[in-house]
Amino acid sequence: MITKILDGLTNKIKDKKASTILFIIYKSVYILVIVAIIAYVLVKFLSRINKDLSDIPANIFMVFIILITILHMALRVAARRAVPLALYDCIDFDKYIYCLKYISANSSGKKAKKLNRYYLKLGEAEVLFYKGDFEEALKKLKEINIEDFNTGYQLPYYNLCFYIHLFLKNIEEAKTSTDLFKRMNQTNTSKERKKLVTTLSNNHNATYEIYIENKPNSYSSFHSGNVNSLKLAYLYHNLYFNALNQKLLGNNEGAKNLFEELSKENEELFFVQEAKKELENLKTEEEIL
Repeated sequence: MITKILDGLTNKIKDKKASTILFIIYKSVYILVIVAIIAYVLVKFLSRINKDLSDIPANIFMVFIILITILHMALRVAARRAVPLALYDCIDFDKYIYCLKYISANSSGKKAKKLNRYYLKLGEAEVLFYKGDFEEALKKLKEINIEDFNTGYQLPYYNLCFYIHLFLKNIEEAKTSTDLFKRMNQTNTSKERKKLVTTLSNNHNATYEIYIENKPNSYSSFHSGNVNSLKLAYLYHNLYFNALNQKLLGNNEGAKNLFEELSKENEELFFVQEAKKELENLKTEEEIL
């Protein structure tokens, strides 16, 4: 039941028009929780002073606080789930940046504001990267003082750094990003985090061999940790890099099939544009033969 409610809220927030309303409701519910707690404390205090007052109003406020808190938590979880989905599943750049900007502008508390500014800049860099504007994406990342954040927040930053440098063919910088990943694995105590870092590091090694060294890799498909099931990860790893890998293995037919599937996707994605170029090259090679 709770899962269905969260899925419904998630789908609403993914819609740009509904997202504003839901974010306002989320903020309003937060204020209601504070007001209800104050009212409960006040009623409880008055009932202690005046013994004739019943505890019923205080109990009603307590039930109200519990229900509102549950709603607030549900909205919070839905928002956290929905915002990344705007990019990784819907591949809607406008919705993604819209939600990040809204959250950043309406966050309260020094720590929350700092963290949400980080997510906004990282999100803007991601969008620039997936559009193929690697130089601008790198400039956006340089606006972030990554040392201010712990390892969990540094992972997506350095992962994006690696791929930007990969496509810019900044070999030393790309290797540095991978080395930082390996160090994170050594200092990490979380098994789940270690697994994610290992997965991303393996991706780095495989894509580096394919794109920079032009060496075929033993991977028939790639994995992207906790976003492996989402559409963008599938297109990027399992189609684009796998197609490049199949081409290096001499399997032009397999590469062609993967590029053809990829070419039907969102044209804003730089690797969809690259897939179309690769198809033209393969077609030219076939005509020559």
